[in-house]
Amino acid sequence: MNEYRKLESAILYFADETFGFRKSLHHYHRYIITGDQTELESLIIEVGRENFIDFRPLIDAVNSKDIDSLWAIIEMLIEHGPYCPSWWNPVTIKLQPGNKQLVGLFKNSNDPDEAENLLQVLNDWNNDNKSDGNSSIEPIALLSYALKMVAESRTHFFKIIDLVELFIGNRSILACMIREDLKFFGQAVSAYYNNVNESVDDLTDAMSSYPELNWTDALSRNQIKSKVWLLEKLKAHDLEPKNASTIFDPGQTSVVVGGWVGMLPFLAGITSTKLGAVINVDIDSSVHDAANILNFSSSKMYSNSDQDIKKFDFAKYKKLLVIDTIVEHFKDHGEWVKTLPEGTTVILQGNNMFDVPDHVNCHKTLEDFIESCGLNSITWAGELNLFKCTRYMAIGKV
Repeated sequence: MNEYRKLESAILYFADETFGFRKSLHHYHRYIITGDQTELESLIIEVGRENFIDFRPLIDAVNSKDIDSLWAIIEMLIEHGPYCPSWWNPVTIKLQPGNKQLVGLFKNSNDPDEAENLLQVLNDWNNDNKSDGNSSIEPIALLSYALKMVAESRTHFFKIIDLVELFIGNRSILACMIREDLKFFGQAVSAYYNNVNESVDDLTDAMSSYPELNWTDALSRNQIKSKVWLLEKLKAHDLEPKNASTIFDPGQTSVVVGGWVGMLPFLAGITSTKLGAVINVDIDSSVHDAANILNFSSSKMYSNSDQDIKKFDFAKYKKLLVIDTIVEHFKDHGEWVKTLPEGTTVILQGNNMFDVPDHVNCHKTLEDFIESCGLNSITWAGELNLFKCTRYMAIGKV
């Protein structure tokens, strides 16, 4: 998988965890990971259903390679009305459906009367499309192109995507297979979910602007599950600001320790979780611009800081929530927690991933985690089983 496909894969993991399972996206993801033709076939069938077309006969015809099935594809295309390939014309053009009898023109009919009738049918189809202002696109040229795509698909199955686009156009998720455009991909993904277009646009803007960042980890299932879990518990324990937040009175300041690309507040926006004013503290300033893009739409009270968290002035915030999900990266973490202003509400997350080189403060059990966390009182604590690890969380006060 090349670097671009890795970005697509990261988005698909994120969408599956955050917005929910979609069958077409699942098959797309499986295909870019495995290259298995059956996954591509399943994707084509699902996309066909979304467009009210049964593509199983088309797939069977390409796989069978017999001459009769070739003409069946052309008949199907004529009856449906083909789309013009995008590289012929950037403007989407769909021709009027025609009469499948036209296939007889290509079958070398020896009956002059039948041939004359079919030529008239072809002429009528041509005139129908001229009346729609498509005089620059000749139907016969599209049929010739379709025959070429059938032949190429039978030699190299991946070319079936070009053939399918003659039926449905080039705006489906299938089109993403043959173009590397992350923003276009984001639009195709968001089409499967209602009311998330702005969030997906922000995500793909950030990723396409800063593709060198580690989006694979930032959008992994474990990361997203852990953060969504935190936001759910934050709501359950009534830790959202009590009043409507404004830039003059945010109601609360949430300091996110080691917040990286700002994924937690981004997810808070998606899940309608109120955090008040958010300060994303990460000493690595190279992630801040991406974090700003990610959170631009969801929060007008979002900012970044590259200050060392041990020198951060927490005392100047009256209504304070500290969220720290990087306990495993922080030596003597409990001692630092004890230095926070008395009465501060804190949410902590750690794990038992001892095998990761930069994890210097892991814990074997939830009890070990709680004992060393540095909180004076615990409101709630629990654990979440994830892939190859367990995530611990504690909510309490200093």
